Amino acid sequence: MKKAIQVLSITCLGLTLGGALSVGAAPLTKASELKTVKPDPNAEKHKWTYKNNVFDAGNETYTFTKNKVVTVGKDKYLIMYCDITNNSTKKMDPSLVSMVMQAHQSTSSQDKQLDTATIGTSDNGLDKLENNLYQKLLPGKSVHAIIQYKLVNNRPVKVTFQDENSNTIGTRNIKVNNLGE
Repeated sequence: MKKAIQVLSITCLGLTLGGALSVGAAPLTKASELKTVKPDPNAEKHKWTYKNNVFDAGNETYTFTKNKVVTVGKDKYLIMYCDITNNSTKKMDPSLVSMVMQAHQSTSSQDKQLDTATIGTSDNGLDKLENNLYQKLLPGKSVHAIIQYKLVNNRPVKVTFQDENSNTIGTRNIKVNNLGE
């Protein structure tokens, strides 16, 4: 039953998508200007890909621009900055990417899936970017946003990207220690 619900959820996603504070940053690409695109009524039929820090999920494209590690109290979080573009002719929910994008860290005995997080406040300046992930995105428009994961240690994070059929189409390794604190 759980598997059936997961398959149904991912199928729906395929249609929808096609404290103390210290910060360290490592840019992936030059921060991009927000762009607009001509909405494509066939966007959901596009092949999903992950290449060069760009996750194209048909209806939406996620371009990753930089990473940070943020410490709040005793906990550390990986912040992945991205620009999200709605390629379709319909409003999209960018937060559904969490169904096809997972992050893992190795512990001494496990490969642990990391929990997504929401730590944005006006004090740390992440609130607006965090909020952008959870708002409907209009056709042809783009927005700056963040995707956040609670870290379990300082080991590298492996992020996997899946297509609408749950097949892994790309991975990315992020060295947390290189991001500073």
